[in-house]
Amino acid sequence: MIHRQDLLQAFDQSCGHHATERYGAPAVAGHVARQLGLEHEFIDVPNPA
Repeated sequence: MIHRQDLLQAFDQSCGHHATERYGAPAVAGHVARQLGLEHEFIDVPNPA
């Protein structure tokens, strides 16, 4: 039987840090930048790890 924790670990390992930070972090940075009148740029550097 597969447990929920096993599925979560498999998902976390398959996505990795780069894949999971690729959309959320720039969205938050864009929101904060608009609120404060700042400019920002997200530089996406692929990480094969």
